[in-house]
Amino acid sequence: METPFGKTLEVYEDKQSFYKSFPEAGKGWNLQEYPGKSPLGIDLFDGSPEDDPRWVVTFCAPKKAVEFEETPSGSWPVVAFDRNSGDIYLLAESVAFEQAKNSYDHLSHEVN
Repeated sequence: METPFGKTLEVYEDKQSFYKSFPEAGKGWNLQEYPGKSPLGIDLFDGSPEDDPRWVVTFCAPKKAVEFEETPSGSWPVVAFDRNSGDIYLLAESVAFEQAKNSYDHLSHEVN
């Protein structure tokens, strides 16, 4: 499937099935403490009413990497979360933070 952010590699119905495929990305996150439907990490695009409130694009890294490093180390998945359907679209399986940021962060003004 195609998203406004590019082609999808895989689609997940919920956060739990995403983390079954990428358990390392979920390390340290207490999913009961964060009950939202979107995977956790650093949001590269969080649709606002001016952009597209339907979508969130997240760099999904372990909690330790997100909390303690300005630039998370390692390569991690990037997903687009559709707030309308609750589906999680895998955009990249393993990408470094800077590459992900360069690929998706600028899209906030391009998505309609």
